[in-house]
Amino acid sequence: GELEHKDSLGNVGVVRAGEIQVMSAGTGITHAEFNHSRERAVHLLQLWILPRTKGLKPRWQQWQILPEQRAGKLLPVVSDGTIDQKATIYLSRLAAGQSLDHQPGPRAFLYVMEGGLNINQRALRAGDQARIAGENTAPTTWVNSSKPQGDTPYSARYASAAAITQLSPVSEATESA
Repeated sequence: GELEHKDSLGNVGVVRAGEIQVMSAGTGITHAEFNHSRERAVHLLQLWILPRTKGLKPRWQQWQILPEQRAGKLLPVVSDGTIDQKATIYLSRLAAGQSLDHQPGPRAFLYVMEGGLNINQRALRAGDQARIAGENTAPTTWVNSSKPQGDTPYSARYASAAAITQLSPVSEATESA
């Protein structure tokens, strides 16, 4: 499905599969999101990350990520340059049996969006999440455990996931100058 965005700054956009939208409320913004279709449900991952600095100017951005851009790797799509926080959001899409390694930092969150993944030999499937914490967090190994279409236990040929790696502990937001 598709999700339309409208806000009090005059921004209007439609979020489609494979697109990223970043909005910062800053000093104030109102917005509405809605699906115009009665037939096609919207499936999305909406993440809220508190900024380091209070009182920044509100803003909105949207862009598309093609499947081949995130195929077989962790693609950084949002980072400290996009949001006001020491965090990076990665997207990945692994083919059946494909794996990758990731050094998450002191804190990380992983969301499985489709298919199945084994994270350090722990099975996760679409809708599951993993939280990884510790100052000396070891690298994680992701392996796509999905089966070809129609097989069990998973029905997706690919595994898609979003990972958030926070490089430092969250601190109270400061006032902007």
